[in-house]
Amino acid sequence: MTKPVPAPAAIAARNPFGHLIERLYGYDVFISYTRMDDEQSAYPLALQATLTQGSEKERRPPMRCFLDLRDLPHDDELRRAIEAKVRASRHVVFIAGPSAADHPWMCFEAEMARKHRRPMIVLDRGIDWVNSKGKLRELVDNVLAIPSAPGQAQPGTEVEKLSSTIGSFRVSKLRRRIWTGVVIALCAFLAAAVNWALVASRARDAAEKSRIAAEQALTKEALARQAEEKSRIRAEKEQHSSEQLVEKMQTDIRFSLLTLGRLDLMSNIHNAIQAYLAESTTPSEGKLSLKAVQEYEEGETFLELKNLAAAKAHFEKSMDYARQAGWSQKEGWHLRRYGWLLYRLSASEGDSTRPAVTSPAASAQPVAAVTPPPSSPTLSPHWAEALQVAERIVKEDPTSPVAQQLWSSVRLRQAALLPLDQRLGAIEKIAGGLKTALDATPKEQMMARADLVMSLATAQSKVITTLRELGRVGDAATLADNSATAVEALNMESSIWELELARALALAGDMHLCGNGFASARTRYNNSIVRLDNLLAMEPRNTAALNLLGYCLTQLIYNEERAGIPVSQVEPLKHRLQEVRIKTQSLFPANDILPSE
Repeated sequence: MTKPVPAPAAIAARNPFGHLIERLYGYDVFISYTRMDDEQSAYPLALQATLTQGSEKERRPPMRCFLDLRDLPHDDELRRAIEAKVRASRHVVFIAGPSAADHPWMCFEAEMARKHRRPMIVLDRGIDWVNSKGKLRELVDNVLAIPSAPGQAQPGTEVEKLSSTIGSFRVSKLRRRIWTGVVIALCAFLAAAVNWALVASRARDAAEKSRIAAEQALTKEALARQAEEKSRIRAEKEQHSSEQLVEKMQTDIRFSLLTLGRLDLMSNIHNAIQAYLAESTTPSEGKLSLKAVQEYEEGETFLELKNLAAAKAHFEKSMDYARQAGWSQKEGWHLRRYGWLLYRLSASEGDSTRPAVTSPAASAQPVAAVTPPPSSPTLSPHWAEALQVAERIVKEDPTSPVAQQLWSSVRLRQAALLPLDQRLGAIEKIAGGLKTALDATPKEQMMARADLVMSLATAQSKVITTLRELGRVGDAATLADNSATAVEALNMESSIWELELARALALAGDMHLCGNGFASARTRYNNSIVRLDNLLAMEPRNTAALNLLGYCLTQLIYNEERAGIPVSQVEPLKHRLQEVRIKTQSLFPANDILPSE
């Protein structure tokens, strides 16, 4: 059903200009009547025609009259339209016959006339207005009542009385038109004044531009020197931005080469950066920072290649450059880089806080076969400083994944100093803090969240390992399952997340294998293999995924043999393991030792 379209006058009355037009050019008379007294509307039509035509003989001016037969479309919203017409009229004339006393529309029109304070006149067509008791009488009250013969179809003497009562509107209309002309003239004058002001403003702007051009001509040499200085500063900023980009690219390239097992190619990159730095004669803060990062990256490379002596030497050089650049007093990215430098330096010195890596076969042996960590490990002298920096970063930026990762790494190494019965609670607190930070990190920071997922998975694996060392194999298996479920619930859709989920599932399989839960272990290993197959389908040269796939196949074969599965069913797994080994050797012939898990 379509919505009724408001009457034109009603639309115009909704704004000040429409209201002004109504007042100036509205109706002289609004004729209210009911067809119940005059079925053909003969008298109202005749009255409208007589008032509209006027009479020169009787000196009666023509009037504008509203009669609903001619001015209201049938699809208008009647009440709003009638109210608009009453508001636009000077007088309201009620043709009151016997049926008009309680007629709803005539009563509504009377209400609108009272609401908008319009003078009302009654043409008594047989209602006996003086003695009338209807609602219309109450609304109209005591007004001029002009008698009219009920059977007469044409207006008679009542027109003269009606005309004299309403009065001539010509004078007031003329005055309104004069005022309209005055307003239009004022608007035109205002427009001319605005135009003159714009012309003057443009002339003033042109004069100002001429003055500025003259001043620029007089100071051309000074401006040229200033432009040269700005170019120099801009070039330095661009150079600094390029150096920062080199830092980030260096890190990304090292990670990519580590994944491909070709860290030996990093030496060419380091040599190129060293050659660039050697050309710099001014030891600026930016150059010192770049030198610190370069030495740090080289130390990382040697650390991955298991050359601890070379890694330590580069880390110490990086520490010297970092202190000269003031990293330990800076905020943000430099402070986090400084903390990681301290952490890596302490790690490269070979302290005994790092848990021993067990072989696949040893991980499936009873708890008594696992060698406990040393009771009195020796820490690096840089350890305390690394702990202070990590705590400071987390305090200033609790939701930063990089800060949380550094803090968790330091705390995990610190927890390794504790006896087994105390270590469990300490590592559980670290895992809880990491989970809180992960929940508070925005989801769009995908790579940062991936780093945090790795830290959380590491902390949870420490708890699981500690439970196993304490002889609580069942608790370790339950926690391993929960850990894998938590990592899967993150649903990050990245290769790092896929790898961590596969690693968590493999760890859960190890725990069930330790408790002789062969069926449960088989399920976890198979799920991990499926995840790794999906990852390798997208990244066939992912070293970590291939390494973990070989480990899962090895553990699954061991599980099936202990469970008494027939040899014929185990043979396909052995063939698959052999294919993985051949593929790994063919892809990375120079990588004799794959990166550890």
